[in-house]
Amino acid sequence: MHLLNRAFSVSAYINAAEKPVSPREITQALAIPLSTLYRLVAILKDWGYVADSTEAGLLTSGPVFLHNGLYLRYGLLPQTARQSLLKLAGLTRETVAVITSTPVQTVCIDMVESPQRLRCSFAVGEVQSPVRGASAKTLLAFHEPEKCREIIKLSLSDSQEQEYLYRNLSEIRRQGYGTSLGEVDENIWGVSAPIFKKDTLLGVVTVMVPEHRAIGQKERFVRSVLDCTTSINELIRLA
Repeated sequence: MHLLNRAFSVSAYINAAEKPVSPREITQALAIPLSTLYRLVAILKDWGYVADSTEAGLLTSGPVFLHNGLYLRYGLLPQTARQSLLKLAGLTRETVAVITSTPVQTVCIDMVESPQRLRCSFAVGEVQSPVRGASAKTLLAFHEPEKCREIIKLSLSDSQEQEYLYRNLSEIRRQGYGTSLGEVDENIWGVSAPIFKKDTLLGVVTVMVPEHRAIGQKERFVRSVLDCTTSINELIRLA
């Protein structure tokens, strides 16, 4: 319970701040050893309560707290991905999004809606299953194996479903992207590719397309989303 109280204290301190804060500032304010703080921050990041800032070494609100605006203003992932996402939307003319996850759900943190009348209906802050659809499966495929197993165990009780999903995830890792058709929204085809900070998965970029517009165009959408994530990954590497 003492450790849980400390974790909530760290989350509350970061989310009450008007701008990103340093680990040393947190340890001084809350009288927590730096080594303990780093362990707590790792857990809070997994659950979406805390995120890396665009300014190296600083921490800010995570995607769970989209409503307070700090994550969108200071978070490394939304700030770094925005321009590449706009470019992808212009190239594809389809709905595109940046999506991250916690152990119990995926969360849309940014999106650009398709200008076409028939399009995928989606919104920033919307949450979905952590095991269904291109976004969720791509996130799972590139998570650390232990974390992947934990999410699948929490979400799927049927052993055959689990085995089928594991085979699907192996294919996603092999090819570097994931696809799905109708797993979240009927008649919607999606393709997702991962975003990393060093070896840590931050999220995915996803293109969502009505099935009839994806016919004969899937390779183009795959190339576009891979080009987008390559650009974002390079920006994060240089940040």
